[in-house]
Amino acid sequence: QKLTEETLNAFAGFLQSEEVEEILRESLMLPILALQDRPKTQKCAPASAKSMKKSNETKMQKMPKPPKAPRAAKAPKQKGFESNPARVAQTVLKGVTKKRKSYRPSISLFRGFLAAGQYVSSLDVAIDMHICLVQMRQHIAAGLAEGRDLKEVVHGAINAAQTERAAAGAVNLRLRFQTYFRHKFTPIVHDLDTAIQDWLRKRDLKQLLGGGERARLKALYKQKQAEKRARVQHGRLCATVQLLQTGFQKTRRHKLLKAWGVPELPEGLQLSSFQSADDSLCATLRLSDGTEAVGPYRKNFQQAVRELQELRALQQHRGDEALQQEMQRRDVDAMTAFFVQSIS
Repeated sequence: QKLTEETLNAFAGFLQSEEVEEILRESLMLPILALQDRPKTQKCAPASAKSMKKSNETKMQKMPKPPKAPRAAKAPKQKGFESNPARVAQTVLKGVTKKRKSYRPSISLFRGFLAAGQYVSSLDVAIDMHICLVQMRQHIAAGLAEGRDLKEVVHGAINAAQTERAAAGAVNLRLRFQTYFRHKFTPIVHDLDTAIQDWLRKRDLKQLLGGGERARLKALYKQKQAEKRARVQHGRLCATVQLLQTGFQKTRRHKLLKAWGVPELPEGLQLSSFQSADDSLCATLRLSDGTEAVGPYRKNFQQAVRELQELRALQQHRGDEALQQEMQRRDVDAMTAFFVQSIS
């Protein structure tokens, strides 16, 4: 608080310099030493044997007890095929786990349906098996997208992959299956039909517990929220437009009062630009065919109002053709008077 503004600005410039970065970089490399002030040693007379024994007993009592050894951390809870703590495996690659010196591929063929191969001693063989599992998943996804039966699609994908591996002379892929629902896994089975039945049973249970109803309510809630946001945006837009209109009307009234002495123009009179913006008035009358006929420019408000009344009376008594002829005549007279006035 006592520093001057010049000093603060200089310090701020120093903080943004490269020198500060070097200082911070060097300070991070230095060890952090906890410095404690020690009391000065004082000379004292030699202690007796009894006092030395008592001092040693006091020191032994004051010595801190060794810390207890930390408890061994629990093994992380695994999901799927490694749910048994005794069989926890290490993930080597995505979809390939390692246990001791063996490797096993696994994959989720579709949502809630896991498939895994057997343990093999070669990582290359495990990767090749995992590639085969990925191809199965792609085949199943394509079949389900076409609307085919789930059981037929899964059997077809696995049989095609096994046939291709047998023709290529690859290691036989012995599959095991497991399904899950809300992080609850079913027992591992080797029979594909049993695994599919477990998955279908879980799916039906999900629908029975209100999965479809929850989805419908969720969609309805999203729709209501979208409608609410649309109403709010529409209200804000209307308020903005109304505010702009109010400001425009206020500005227009102010200009009319200043230029013509009235807050509003009567119907049939409009502002026109002759020598500058909005510097004149002219009468505007609608014809029977829907078009508008515009009268000459007038610089006086009273003259423009009187002319509007005269032209309206003429249109009512003699029609549109007489009105247009009279407007043309008055327009020529007004322009002639303007040029004569400007010359003189």
